[in-house]
Amino acid sequence: MERAFGNFHRTFPLPDAVDPDRVDATYDNGVLTISVPKTKKSTHRQIEIK
Repeated sequence: MERAFGNFHRTFPLPDAVDPDRVDATYDNGVLTISVPKTKKSTHRQIEIK
């Protein structure tokens, strides 16, 4: 809990792998939920196992 009353404003930078057009936020019963999906290009990643 950061503020008990009044206006509140918070900003933070998003990484390049985020699709800004699909960011979604909901506020329900005092809980803010933010969905920040990655771009399709950044979600597939192969890791070589040695």
